Amino acid sequence: MTPVNGGYLVGVEVDKEIENPDKLIINSQGYATFPQSDPLRRDLDSVVGPATPEGWYSLGRDSNLEQSLLNSLQVAYGR
Repeated sequence: MTPVNGGYLVGVEVDKEIENPDKLIINSQGYATFPQSDPLRRDLDSVVGPATPEGWYSLGRDSNLEQSLLNSLQVAYGR
């Protein structure tokens, strides 16, 4: 989001990925929960390089979804 005269310029990028079922990671019950004794840490740095984890394949950008999101933002916040 970049401030411009009279509003903001918004950019949206949607990268689609598909999971390879041959490389599934078996998760135990409660795997996605956070322990109470360890505070949540956030890394606010930009991701540089490939962000696709092992077992996932990139399908590239989804321009239709990007445009749909931008249109929704325009309707919600446009003048």
